[in-house]
Amino acid sequence: MLLRQAFAKAQVQARLQVVPDGAEVIEYLRGAGVYADRVAFPFPHLLLLDVNTPRRNGFEVLEWLRQQPSCHNLMVHVFTSSARAADVTRAYELRANSYVVKPSRMDELTAFAKALGDWHRFVRLAPPSLGGASTLVSKEREP
Repeated sequence: MLLRQAFAKAQVQARLQVVPDGAEVIEYLRGAGVYADRVAFPFPHLLLLDVNTPRRNGFEVLEWLRQQPSCHNLMVHVFTSSARAADVTRAYELRANSYVVKPSRMDELTAFAKALGDWHRFVRLAPPSLGGASTLVSKEREP
């Protein structure tokens, strides 16, 4: 809810898809099960990934997706509450594109949403063949 509010406040035009856990992220990326309809659930332009998700943690998801040809060019921004150096190192070892510690204040979250939106608006980060410009967010809870 807070992330949606921040994107709206920052006037970032993005379609947010939120899933409850790491296993659901994989199902979404695979286009399997309830996510099989790519019109309703388009392949994401970027992924905000929390390392602290149930069922499969963010590192497991990142490891899985970097082995998938269909996800090879997917931009992955780790967006988590963990500031542990070991977590940052692990994320980059698994080829995360960035690591962001979740802001604790709404104005900071809005600034993050605006910066992320601006970055992805001005820089073509994914080949056009990857499809839509939706954003997928995997989180157990909002910051």
